[in-house]
Amino acid sequence: FFASVPVEPLCLSSSAMAASPAGQKLLGIGLHLETRPNGDQVVLNVKPGFDAEAKGIRAGTIIYSVDSVPVRGLSLRELRELIVGEPGSIVDVRCLIPGSDAPQTVSCLRSSASKHAHLNTPSTPRAGGATPRMGQQTPRTGGGGGQR
Repeated sequence: FFASVPVEPLCLSSSAMAASPAGQKLLGIGLHLETRPNGDQVVLNVKPGFDAEAKGIRAGTIIYSVDSVPVRGLSLRELRELIVGEPGSIVDVRCLIPGSDAPQTVSCLRSSASKHAHLNTPSTPRAGGATPRMGQQTPRTGGGGGQR
């Protein structure tokens, strides 16, 4: 029996750095992920300037395996342990990118964002929604606190 528990999305980029047991800084590939109730690992968005973006991974991509380890049903913490690693190392991500006919293996470099990324560039939109651009207002929800 598998119980589905809502979890917070996970961001695997330089802003989510960790340290190895030896104290070395570990880096990701710029993915913001969530686990769906059926166990699928899905990309919510990709941070600009990371190798995952350059290799075509985008919102809605389904991750099947990381370095040949199946990831369906793993916790986001377990998935993170597979994706992050030493700066400059390569991680192979088997995935189905929206619009592709078949899964493919994408090799991504673990690093911080490229020097060519613009700070004001929004992340790739979430699957099923748009990310507001700088200066645009987002609709407010809930009550109170506004002008009458």
